Amino acid sequence: MVLIDMAICSENILLEAEALNLGAVMIGIAPFNDRMKDVAKIINLPENLEPFMLIPVGYPVNKHPQEDRYEPSKIHEI
Repeated sequence: MVLIDMAICSENILLEAEALNLGAVMIGIAPFNDRMKDVAKIINLPENLEPFMLIPVGYPVNKHPQEDRYEPSKIHEI
């Protein structure tokens, strides 16, 4: 379940970046072993750590309005 916990943590980082008027993007790495090994090597991680995701954070050049993608026809109740 560690992947779920890490995904939730990543989402919280992205939400906080937005709250601070910062720009951020989630770059998924796990669970793809080839990507994980390449990124670990590039960022020189110790062998006891594995990369899960990269989240670059910074000041956005432009602020785009939130896009409304809600489609009621895709919601199904059971």
